[in-house]
Amino acid sequence: HNYGGITRDVRLVTTPGTFIRDYHIRLLNHETGDAAADVYLDGAQAGQRVRLRLPGLRETVSARVDSDGRAHLRWRTAAQLWSPASPTLYAVELTAGEDRIDDQVGFRTIAVAGEDILLNGEPIFLRGVSAHEESILHPGRAFGPDDARATLALVQQLNGNFLRLAHYPHDEATTRMADQLGVLIWVEMPLYWGIDWDNEATLASARMQTRAMVARDRNRASVILWSIAN
Repeated sequence: HNYGGITRDVRLVTTPGTFIRDYHIRLLNHETGDAAADVYLDGAQAGQRVRLRLPGLRETVSARVDSDGRAHLRWRTAAQLWSPASPTLYAVELTAGEDRIDDQVGFRTIAVAGEDILLNGEPIFLRGVSAHEESILHPGRAFGPDDARATLALVQQLNGNFLRLAHYPHDEATTRMADQLGVLIWVEMPLYWGIDWDNEATLASARMQTRAMVARDRNRASVILWSIAN
């Protein structure tokens, strides 16, 4: 059921005139360690430098943005592969002028081969459950790290490695905690029954929500599946 009011944390963020609006960090090849990051600056001047640093690995790479404020970084990392058995995360520092973002990122690849799902090139069998965003610690909506940890711990107690977040993107704390605990995640946008399919605004809204869903969670190693409908 839908709740009224604000059910998640609200943040006010102060930024300099030029700031990091978006970034995507990922492993391209689990065998060679080839990695990539795409960074988008808001308010940037062409040629401004962006730097990415992995202090735990002593890896630093930089690039200059183009006229659209976008920089493309490529390097070869020595990062240990992320997996449910070994959910290794690395501190990442992104800097551009006066702006800096700190994150925790895992490096892994996900692919399909026939009927197999391949995590880091090896077949993995998904054992999991589906859950709404309800707390098992208190009445009402789940929010924050404590609720996320409690839900994901139940999945692992069931010998599971996979959780479907139905039927809408859950609190960001859930996917971040899944990164830490090593639970694979299916993220879904809120498109289910009672839909006005013939309304062009419905498709426009669905596309917008899909873009927002992917943009928020694409740096989470735990997220392996994007669902566009129930």
